[in-house]
Amino acid sequence: MAELSEELLRKFMPNKIAAMEALEPKIIEYSKIDGKLYGLRAYEANYRYRSTMVWNMQWLRNLGYDKIPETLDEAEEVFYRFANDDPDKDGVKDTYAFSREGLFAIFGSYGIFPGGNKFMPFDHWVERDGKLVNSVTTPEMKIVLAKLAKWYKDGLIDPEWLTGEHRGGANSVSYSFIEGRIGMTNMGTYYHWMPAYAEGTYQGMNYTELYKIYGEETKNILGFSGALKVPGYNSALPSNNEISNVMESFGKHLEKEPDKLGKLLQICEYFSDKENVVTVYKGIEGKHWKVNDQGIVVSIGKYADVAEQAKIGAHCTFTHHIDPDVLHTKINVGYAEFAKSIGCDKDILRNQLKMPLKSASKYQSELDRLRDEMIVAIVTGDKPVDYFDEFVKIYNEAGGDELTKEANEWYQSIKK
Repeated sequence: MAELSEELLRKFMPNKIAAMEALEPKIIEYSKIDGKLYGLRAYEANYRYRSTMVWNMQWLRNLGYDKIPETLDEAEEVFYRFANDDPDKDGVKDTYAFSREGLFAIFGSYGIFPGGNKFMPFDHWVERDGKLVNSVTTPEMKIVLAKLAKWYKDGLIDPEWLTGEHRGGANSVSYSFIEGRIGMTNMGTYYHWMPAYAEGTYQGMNYTELYKIYGEETKNILGFSGALKVPGYNSALPSNNEISNVMESFGKHLEKEPDKLGKLLQICEYFSDKENVVTVYKGIEGKHWKVNDQGIVVSIGKYADVAEQAKIGAHCTFTHHIDPDVLHTKINVGYAEFAKSIGCDKDILRNQLKMPLKSASKYQSELDRLRDEMIVAIVTGDKPVDYFDEFVKIYNEAGGDELTKEANEWYQSIKK
């Protein structure tokens, strides 16, 4: 990769840099490797808001509840009834409280996230006494695993949770929820459950699938909640950071072609300019999109399909260049309003480690395997809950200690 200078970026991308620094003042520092700048970290515009817990309100009403649980204790009562009291009223005992993605919401009740989620597969770090600690090694992890093991034994968790809630097609669809197998999920992100804001605007994948079954009644079936509160813990739901680990970089040969490099940086600046954002995200006006009677940008014909948009380099192709504020006000109209209406702007659990670690390439695959095998073994009862203490020792010796050392070296460096 070409080594860049901060002066160069500020010269050719002044507006982009200013917008990113408004989100993260140390964005330049976070983009350095060994003190050298090889690119610029990117936006994750749709992670301004967190994930959401989604509930089957029809099930809740059938069981006599008029509101969604607010605490984990309240939810536990509901979970048992989802599994045992025929919430879908079909006379068959074939329902469960939640499946794989629901596990992550329970971890969030204790302010941790173990990693391994489809959208957030990486390790999650929390601050404890001024230092970074990997969520997977915290005492809270053991507390949650003990609960999950009991609930699994008692038949609350879908016995097929290991294969997940999704099985092909759009990657955010919870078929287990849509088909009435589970009553709660944390699958996807908030906009995957969103109804269309206006005719021709985006509608969430899960909402679309539910609509095929329930039609207009879909709005009465879906219920959304924040984290289930546990006294004494920072209960929250996970979201990626707005500044991601994606790095926009350039080939080393461009060090010898400064004019071309400068022009490419100007193109990046063009992509991020609020006046050009519709072209960047939607294509050419009149050919790929139009403004409807409500003043909203909508795609034309086959370009309403995001796959067709991607073929012309639109949709998410250059999302990493687009300021989240601009994306949500000029293109993804209704996203912010929907997210806020269901509370996704509050109680957000973010990763406190904002840099990739040097030794991750050496240790991470094995650590992920150890983590996943431990969770499965304890939840399914193959190992006792106390195995967690042995796991932490094995995990740290297998590279966890080294990654913790590197994580805290970085954490202390940004405080200077």
